[in-house]
Amino acid sequence: MINCRFHCRLAVRTILICILMSLASCVSIHDIPDTPVPIEPTRPATKLPPSKDWSSRWLRGEPCFAPCWEGITPGRTSAMVAVDLLSRSSLVARVEMTTSRLTPEYGEINWDWSEGQGGGRASFHTNSPDQTVYAVSPDFPTSFELRDVIQAYGDPSHVLAAAGHGPDFGSGISYDLWIVDQSQGFAVRTGGHSKPVLGADMLLNDVVFFDPADMGFISPSEWLVPWQGIRDFEFYCHDEESGRACHSEN
Repeated sequence: MINCRFHCRLAVRTILICILMSLASCVSIHDIPDTPVPIEPTRPATKLPPSKDWSSRWLRGEPCFAPCWEGITPGRTSAMVAVDLLSRSSLVARVEMTTSRLTPEYGEINWDWSEGQGGGRASFHTNSPDQTVYAVSPDFPTSFELRDVIQAYGDPSHVLAAAGHGPDFGSGISYDLWIVDQSQGFAVRTGGHSKPVLGADMLLNDVVFFDPADMGFISPSEWLVPWQGIRDFEFYCHDEESGRACHSEN
């Protein structure tokens, strides 16, 4: 039977994660159109170039430790303040904010890096009293190792490891691995069509900073299990095929 439920849930989670994050100084949040609104940096007029290892600043607690990232703390920092911080940062070249008519309750701040490609996202609820950012997802241009994360923050709290077949069995198996530190308010992730090898030298692609009081974006929550050290992926893995997807290879 086609494992649609697994991929539908992954799709929903991806949408929720991608609903993560920006704003002009004189524009009301409720007036933000579907078309992104570019925000020109205020001051300083000339930004100093970022250091060569800027993407690992969060592992050194510069300028703050998680869940704070570059001065933005999910659950505390408003969207307006987040935009102002980003527009002043030497890491950021361009900031814009947008909402969608389909999901007007979600606002998203997007930015581009001043060096290299890509950028990041921050999400907030437009209908909350102070439009507080609830998640920040910088898309770093470089990967980092699990050992670096543990050295900086200690052992994580939870793991979500999932596997499932695509729309048809010919498309192979998709894997998803989240390593979560709930008390520190961040999660690192990797995944794809190759089964992750959980180890100290495992390269991770993504990090999401979130309000430690709210892990609702990580789903299915019933597959979150307590961290029990570095084990095989299959040890933590869940699927909806009685383990067949977790223990098989593409």
